[in-house]
Amino acid sequence: MYRKLFAALVASTLCAPAIAIEPTFLAPNSTMFYFSIPLDGKTEKERAPSFGMAMRGTRDYVMSIDSRFVNNLIMRLEGEGFGIETAWLVVGGVAAAAAVAVGSTGKSTVQQQQQQQQQAAATQQATGGTTGGTTGGTTGGTTPCACQ
Repeated sequence: MYRKLFAALVASTLCAPAIAIEPTFLAPNSTMFYFSIPLDGKTEKERAPSFGMAMRGTRDYVMSIDSRFVNNLIMRLEGEGFGIETAWLVVGGVAAAAAVAVGSTGKSTVQQQQQQQQQAAATQQATGGTTGGTTGGTTGGTTPCACQ
């Protein structure tokens, strides 16, 4: 009896924690891999578990690719004369395009910040302004920088 109790205690402490969260409630710039077990499905198809991946960039939309989406896409493509190989190529292309779209959204803000910094530095040099700081080194003086 103690073995079963000890085994249950060890199993409960070593299990990875799980969160009941919908893929649409992701934080910005995040990716989530999930396994879904529906509890309220009326048909066998609705009760079938699914797995997938959800990605969200800095914008408010979420790109979700799960096994139900892939199965429906394969059934539609096979019904129109495409083979399963073509279906998986299409699904892979969609997933790659989604990953590129999510990954490239953060780059535009970084580029804007770099351009603003470069413009500020160019404006400062054009006006002949000084940094107002120390000249560096260990002297600790307050003489302005004489940039040439």
